[in-house]
Amino acid sequence: MGGTTLYRTLRLHRFEPEMLADVVSQGKLEHFLMGSEPCDVLHEHWEDGVVLLDHAKYSFKAWVRGEFSDDRLCIGFIRDHLSPCWINGTEVRIDQIVVFAEHSELAYRAERDTHWVATQVSREYLQAMTLEMLGRELELPTQGMKKYEPLPETMAQLRRVFDDFTMLLRRDEVAVECYKEMLIFAMVGALASAPNRSSNAELARLQVALQTVKRAETFILSNLALPYSSRDFASVLSMTERNVELQFKKMFGMSPRRWRECFGLNMAYRRLTRARWKAGLVSDVAMECGFSHPGRFSASYGKLFHELPHETGRGTESPGTGDSVAEKERAPDPGAPEV
Repeated sequence: MGGTTLYRTLRLHRFEPEMLADVVSQGKLEHFLMGSEPCDVLHEHWEDGVVLLDHAKYSFKAWVRGEFSDDRLCIGFIRDHLSPCWINGTEVRIDQIVVFAEHSELAYRAERDTHWVATQVSREYLQAMTLEMLGRELELPTQGMKKYEPLPETMAQLRRVFDDFTMLLRRDEVAVECYKEMLIFAMVGALASAPNRSSNAELARLQVALQTVKRAETFILSNLALPYSSRDFASVLSMTERNVELQFKKMFGMSPRRWRECFGLNMAYRRLTRARWKAGLVSDVAMECGFSHPGRFSASYGKLFHELPHETGRGTESPGTGDSVAEKERAPDPGAPEV
């Protein structure tokens, strides 16, 4: 049995990376805006001390980096999307599930209008439920991420139970405990139905892909103020320049030069939101983030964030512009819109 339940929702109507850092409980996730779509977020969280459920729909393209909890597995899947996502350097489709071991890293590329689901449970609890249901334990990753491709009928059942569970969160506290176990059993059934194809070679390939992403990020952020060099970038990644272009188009949906520009704009956004206003602040931040032409910087910044740099820097948009519903213990709103 769980302890005191907690239910909360978050609604944002602009990009606010600090508020998005906690969308997966007990993890710290850094969000980078990678497309010019309007930034709407609908997020819902429920926990009872045993199971932690987070799910959200993003209207925008995002790059998300961070780590999961030290003491819980994270089981994730995509409820809806317009196109496949990329997680830790590998494509993840709507018919697949990913399981992250405790304290695993996340590098997630979300396309616009993606609805993701993340459920966190202890390994002991999940295996106890598995023994009760199947009479045996699941093969789960002890480090990093593992990808599963369940049978279509078990994946469809998981989506149905998830939909029912989230509907009940807002309406019927008594039924939630029953549906919580149904949700875990549906996850177990889906994972158990997936062929066990993860060889050591595949797990090693996933780790190499993640390390490539980390090296790319480190190089870009360490050389943010310098002109971009495709040759230097390819050398750091131990690839040819052509291969870097192809890999980035596949993994990130954009060229490495555009990816670097988006990173620079996101870092500028963070610095402008935190800096004390002074004359020349925008120009200084632009230079620090790799933009030597103020006019082009302002144009690119405005297209991505839907506001000009000096508006961010002067704080004309307060942190409370995005509507959010604060945490509340078991106070679901029957009229709350579904995520």
